[in-house]
Amino acid sequence: MKKMTVVILTAALAAAIMAGCSGGSDNSSSNTSTNSATNSTVSSSESQADKDESKNTSKSESKNSEESKENSKESSKTESAESKNENSKEDKKSEAIDAVIYNNVEIKIGMDASPILEKLGKPDHSETIKSNEDNSEGSYSYTYDNMTIYIYFKDKKQYVTDVSIDGPGDASTANGVKIGATKDSIEKIYGKVTDDKMTSYEIGKNIIIFVFEDDFVTNISLSKGIDEEL
Repeated sequence: MKKMTVVILTAALAAAIMAGCSGGSDNSSSNTSTNSATNSTVSSSESQADKDESKNTSKSESKNSEESKENSKESSKTESAESKNENSKEDKKSEAIDAVIYNNVEIKIGMDASPILEKLGKPDHSETIKSNEDNSEGSYSYTYDNMTIYIYFKDKKQYVTDVSIDGPGDASTANGVKIGATKDSIEKIYGKVTDDKMTSYEIGKNIIIFVFEDDFVTNISLSKGIDEEL
């Protein structure tokens, strides 16, 4: 009887031990599965965060690229405007007009002299200039106050060949330059003065010459270009 009881107790104890081991194994497996799922969730979250960060970085770079393009456009516009302004300044210098104004009468080289002389009226002094091969019909000069007009006849018509301003008065260039003007005022209209005594500028087919004394204009003359014919 005692032996049987011992056997039963031993069997019961063994069963209990086996049950405990089985329970521990299940718990371990459950814990491992839980840890794996947790790790997977964390990894997935980290991956999503990386993707989101990558998208944000891409958006930021794209925005910076657009801003850079806009800044480049604005810079280009500014440079273009500055370039236009500089060109405009240069154009103003080239707007010099090859004409003389006297008593509101415009006088240009090559113009028919008859209506000009009629508007100006009787000159203070006139002179016949010796004829030459180019002016076989004769050439003349007419002086009005501080201005002298030189003309010649061709095909029975009178044409202006030269105009000279040699003193203060109403005569001026079409750009408003009179006797007594400074070198600086000449440069602002016609460009750099190349000589302290005299400087000349080619305007269209004609030439305008300024003579200086102590940095002030003392004579202005307008004539046709050397190779030009009237």
